[in-house]
Amino acid sequence: MPCCHRAARVAYTAPPGNAPAGTPRESSRLLDLFIGNLSYLTTEDDLAELLRPFGLIGRPRLAYHPRTGLPRGHAIATLASPASACAAMAALNGRELHGRYLFVRESRAGE
Repeated sequence: MPCCHRAARVAYTAPPGNAPAGTPRESSRLLDLFIGNLSYLTTEDDLAELLRPFGLIGRPRLAYHPRTGLPRGHAIATLASPASACAAMAALNGRELHGRYLFVRESRAGE
């Protein structure tokens, strides 16, 4: 299964004094994960505990219906690096939480 193919590596030229010009380096940027098929019983604390070993930054954000205030069954979580996001996707996609099998992928724009 391909993992974070768009965010895997970004090359840039190192500033003078740090490394020879043209030396590729791995970029460290944050990556959002979409976690779907959540039970209505799942809380942000449950997700934080599940994602903490993978470099969770901040708190996961559960989506709620604007009129009813009920959970929509998905959340967005920000992880520290593309590598940690790939590890989280591999470990958590298909894992059971509160009787539901999680669907975990890289978040798309507008989610």
